Amino acid sequence: MQRKIFFLLLILLVLVPHLFAQTNKVDGQYMRKWLLLGPFMSPDLEKDYLEDYGGEANILPGEGDTVTTEDGRELKWELHESPELRFDFISTTGRFDQATIYAFSYVESISDEESLFLVGKDDGMSIWLNNHRVYNDPR
Repeated sequence: MQRKIFFLLLILLVLVPHLFAQTNKVDGQYMRKWLLLGPFMSPDLEKDYLEDYGGEANILPGEGDTVTTEDGRELKWELHESPELRFDFISTTGRFDQATIYAFSYVESISDEESLFLVGKDDGMSIWLNNHRVYNDPR
């Protein structure tokens, strides 16, 4: 059976980054701090599992915030920081068949500047930036 995992990366540029433990600085380094939520065990990788909490486009989670799944499980947004230069979501969350896991992070930029965001994946993924979906590949 083919394994699929879906990561929704939610990234928000903020003006007051010291308020958020999961803030990553725009400094040419990898984003190593992420709030993770999941897994949502379902083959529907296009479903907005955060609809009751403002939706994927509007979610602003904090560490410890909870979400209740359709089957009654309570999931908690947990802060994870990679000790390595990169963040390996699979080794942090585990492998799941047909599941969705959310990853959220703030990005600190002290000035207007162009930045490059690179991501490696082998399954479906959506990326939201400042409340707008900028990438979607559900396969």
